[in-house]
Amino acid sequence: PEPSPRLFCRPSDRPSPVEELRCMRRGATWLEVEWSTSDPDGAPVQACKVEIGKSTFLGVWEQVPLENIHRMAIAGPVPPEDVTYGRNLWSATLNGLEKETRYVVRALAKNEVGWSRGLPSEISCQTAGRPHSARNLRCVDIGISHVRIEFEVERNAGEAEKVLRA
Repeated sequence: PEPSPRLFCRPSDRPSPVEELRCMRRGATWLEVEWSTSDPDGAPVQACKVEIGKSTFLGVWEQVPLENIHRMAIAGPVPPEDVTYGRNLWSATLNGLEKETRYVVRALAKNEVGWSRGLPSEISCQTAGRPHSARNLRCVDIGISHVRIEFEVERNAGEAEKVLRA
């Protein structure tokens, strides 16, 4: 009889570092971050760890509570028992932060083999500051019982947005 063809097998590996870590939204005392993970063959990512620290050289890292970390699907969070292989999108809400403060956020992925390889992925982001001053304030309409003004304010991205108030 013919021998069977060779079969090459290798054990599963730890996950790659998280990818595309970014700050999606921010408020005065909170940040919302998102990132993606890729599952190695045979060992899907089961959890992620997120830590936050103030943006200083000797920062102290605080772990974000697990209930604030979610695997996302197109329609929303995915239950932990519904693990699928492939690419996953995750999010975390970081609460109780100081106003107008820069933070460093880092994330790691974990599967049954261990924590992701290499250093944690990091980003720097800041809680929201005070609103920008109004620009180009002008009166556009005056009536017997009203005054209508128009002005521009900057969005976070620096774009001007017209705002009307009656």
